[in-house]
Amino acid sequence: MSRYMNYDYVPVIYRKYLVDTCAQFGVPVKLMADLIMKESRWNPKTKSINYTSKGHVASYDCGLVQLNSQYIEKDFKNKFNDGKKIDPFDPYTSIRIGVRHLRWAYDLTSKWEDAILVYNGGYTRWKEKRVPASTYKYLRDIIPQEGMYDFKG
Repeated sequence: MSRYMNYDYVPVIYRKYLVDTCAQFGVPVKLMADLIMKESRWNPKTKSINYTSKGHVASYDCGLVQLNSQYIEKDFKNKFNDGKKIDPFDPYTSIRIGVRHLRWAYDLTSKWEDAILVYNGGYTRWKEKRVPASTYKYLRDIIPQEGMYDFKG
């Protein structure tokens, strides 16, 4: 029996890649899988529009892990993709960037719950304790019970 069979909550097409990438970066597979389910329901073509308070398009969130268009070239390319161009709709690129981003957030915060808050709401908001209620709701959609991931990743 393959070691990947234990991850039936991950679509077969992405299972091996997600499990191996999470192992490489020390991210819990279930946590990352739940984050992807929340972000895109495993649809790599998902695209969401973010609007300004005046109703103008501010940015787009794209792909499996909903990479924000404002940060793809500015941050994600160099921080999480070794300086290579990012296609946010490529599911494997999206998974790799998402896993590396979540690990980066965990390394800053030392807690998976806080890493989720940083992933969704940004490091500055988390650091300054200005995390919006919507980000706490997002956290509880992914980690419904406090302390579920209180272990070193």
